[in-house]
Amino acid sequence: MSIQSQVWSGNKKIIAREETIINQYRKIYNRQSIPQDKQYWTMCGNLSDNNNNINHDSEYAQIIREGLIQPHQFKGVEIDETIYKRNKQVLPNIEIYQDDFFKTLNRQANQNQFKPAIVNADLINMPEIGAIYISKIIALLSMMPGEVMLVANLVLDSPYISPTRKKQDIDRFLVNLKNQHKFNAFKHHWNFNNECYKYAGNREHSRTSMGSYIFWK
Repeated sequence: MSIQSQVWSGNKKIIAREETIINQYRKIYNRQSIPQDKQYWTMCGNLSDNNNNINHDSEYAQIIREGLIQPHQFKGVEIDETIYKRNKQVLPNIEIYQDDFFKTLNRQANQNQFKPAIVNADLINMPEIGAIYISKIIALLSMMPGEVMLVANLVLDSPYISPTRKKQDIDRFLVNLKNQHKFNAFKHHWNFNNECYKYAGNREHSRTSMGSYIFWK
């Protein structure tokens, strides 16, 4: 799946964010918005409409509109240079970084600038690789004081993988995660369940199945 061809504002993605981020946070912590001194970190993707305007159905616009955060609390990370530049053009006052997501979180933590309330790890990996990446994020977040919710999004099934591996198994991610040393070392800090929010991929007619898993402490 090409990064450039992804759609971050389709109706399925909007509903998924509502159910896996906004509603989950409010249910778990019994508050409408994150604390004023905390941050919302995400793999932000394209926040523009590709015509030098803000995309009003993007993740940033949606969570601001819903009152989950204030603009200064948004921290976006985008590894693709073209998308990063588009975002900076339409949202010059928002903190957006061009780099790998985990590297950015780790660097901010080392600089004592990392104060997450919500971390949205919107990966394009299958469960096996995704489990390795998420375990690193969980280890890092475990060392951060206070409450934090992690949303882990994975590709459950894709038409581009071989038929022998083509299996819509929502347990595969958790099985792989529980085999990770970093997860096992820090899992006692976390609450999570075996539920997976499953939804179609980020194209309106996508044959890719996505899954979201919620962890919180």
